[in-house]
Amino acid sequence: MEERLRQINLGGTAVGTGLNAERKYIYSVIERLRALTGLGLARNENMIDGTQNADVFVEVSGLVKACAASLVKIAGDLRLLSSGPGRALGKLGCRICRRGHQLCRVR
Repeated sequence: MEERLRQINLGGTAVGTGLNAERKYIYSVIERLRALTGLGLARNENMIDGTQNADVFVEVSGLVKACAASLVKIAGDLRLLSSGPGRALGKLGCRICRRGHQLCRVR
């Protein structure tokens, strides 16, 4: 998927197909973008398909959303396990804080 994200459909025209643009221009712009970003960008082989379809971005969006949902669940579980004035569930504790360590003191 990372390889598909690195493909850009920059054709130098309003639509992005590159039908009326010189190949030299297209490749020089891609080289310039590589130099500016430090990414290994490449020209999309099918410019029209790259313009019409955003499949790769939908795929990445789904993966990021799934990862975010997992992180929210983990954060909620940690909050529940360490909740309450006397740690209501008592599942998580900090040995350092029990001994009155300087990092855990309220200042």
